[in-house]
Amino acid sequence: MKLERFERLRKAQKAYHRRCKWVMKNGIYVIHSYDEKKPDDLSWWSDAGFILGDRRVMVWWQHPRFVYAEALDEQARQEAGHSPVNGRLFDDGIPNHKPVGRSRKKIISYTVPPGTRCLST
Repeated sequence: MKLERFERLRKAQKAYHRRCKWVMKNGIYVIHSYDEKKPDDLSWWSDAGFILGDRRVMVWWQHPRFVYAEALDEQARQEAGHSPVNGRLFDDGIPNHKPVGRSRKKIISYTVPPGTRCLST
């Protein structure tokens, strides 16, 4: 039993493939240019494509070291918890103004009383 929706998608995919050709090198469609990199340089992620039986296949990959480093960063952020500042660093501060024109002022800095915020442990 064929599903009409999937059949329409398959036909549209084949029509798009015939109409919009990829510029390929050795049968692989490379999106990113690696001309400026040395052959022994590491890459952390890349994209490539190829054609398999009248269908385009895209491969998005990440290096295992990159995935591991991202997982470590995420776990460290979760275990550290929220920042004690929470984006409200200068709420207790006194604004320092600079005159701009005759009656206008511009805030150029803040003076925070000592001991009100502890950013380092």
